Formats: sequence, C-alpha cells, structure tokens
Amino acid sequence: MKDFTADRKPDLEFKINDDVFYALGDAPGGVILDLADMSDDEKANRNSAIMEFLDTALLPESAELFAERMRDPENPITFAQLLSIFEWLIDEYAGGEEADRPTKGPSSSSTGVRRTGRSSTGTARSRTSTQEPAHSDEP
Repeated sequence: MKDFTADRKPDLEFKINDDVFYALGDAPGGVILDLADMSDDEKANRNSAIMEFLDTALLPESAELFAERMRDPENPITFAQLLSIFEWLIDEYAGGEEADRPTKGPSSSSTGVRRTGRSSTGTARSRTSTQEPAHSDEP
C-alpha cells in the first residue's frame, strides 16, 4: 500500500511592526485549488478569496489581529503589505525552500503547541541571494 502520510511542516511566522503573525505550515489543498480555479471573469470575487485564504492560513488569533489591522487607520496593514504576505504564503505552500523556514523552539515543536497573536520577540525572516556571480566570456 502506498502511504501518502507526510510530516507536518512547522508553522510559519511573519512580522509587521511589533506584531508577529503565525500561519499554518501546510495550507489545506482545497483552499489553494480554489484560488487557482479563479478565472478572469471572477475578479470581483478575488478580494474575498484572498481574505478567505488568509483567514484559513493564519492561526485563529493571528487571523483576528490581521483583520483588525486591515481596518485600523492608526496601525494599518497596507495593501502592498497584504499582497506581499499573500504572495509569500503562496510561495511557501507551493514548495518554498525548507531551509528558509523559521525553526521552532523545543517546547512548541515536540508538543504541538502553537503560538498565536501578538508578540514583540519575533524575528524577521530574510532571504539569501541565490544568484550566481557573473562570469566573463574571456578564456
């Protein structure tokens, strides 16, 4: 029998100002397929599909805080930030580099405890360049 069971990927973390948000390490496949199935005729539904995706991908307390900040005039999540987060999450779920994932502390990784909501101790993730150095055409 072929076994398709896979280890769960660690939850993802990202930071906006002093707030740290947590998302599932693995998104439900159906949510990704729903986004991929949208045609150009469904542009009116695109915004709600993106918000539904984020609501599903973010852990509950993070989703609540994210929604609050989306409408907060004094501490907003901007449209540019929203799109960057959406694109980053899609990239991670589509097979982003495993080495680029944040590591979890021993208490959360071994017991399945998930952190949610506000935190000022999170670290920003950085991507390292994968470009190769330019080569000259000289022999």
